[in-house]
Amino acid sequence: MAGPSALTLSIYHPQQFIYAGALSAPLHPSANKWQISISMSDAGGFNSEDMWGPESDPAWVRNDPYLNIDKLIANNTRLWIYCGNAQATDLDKDRNGFENLAGGVIEGQVIDANKQFADAYTAAGGKNAHFEFPAGGIHNWTYWGQQLRAMKADLVGYLTRA
Repeated sequence: MAGPSALTLSIYHPQQFIYAGALSAPLHPSANKWQISISMSDAGGFNSEDMWGPESDPAWVRNDPYLNIDKLIANNTRLWIYCGNAQATDLDKDRNGFENLAGGVIEGQVIDANKQFADAYTAAGGKNAHFEFPAGGIHNWTYWGQQLRAMKADLVGYLTRA
């Protein structure tokens, strides 16, 4: 749930946040409110209105990275976006079936929005992002840990040039 927040912080505070990453994140939340509700409920019975406000609240649009791509481009925010394709891989062989099923369902809910975000970003002229959509990966820390290790060199390199 923090991916949209990271991008939103960089949208409205570009001097403070020049780099933002989103791993398996709902990048178009105002168009997919039900996904937020299901994911939060699955993560512990949380109510999405407590975090996101009522569905009628204009903050859903204000805090939607997809609807604010132009600001990310104008700010020249460096982005690292990753999402798996909802298919378990050999990395998941030691997990129980329910974990793999749940991780696949959640990842399957957000992959389309991630790809749509990448397409819209590129079409709008964005050139400062790394997009990674591998042929495997579900919603869990095994994949995110790999991405954080991969992101490290890019992040350090970008921050030292800034």
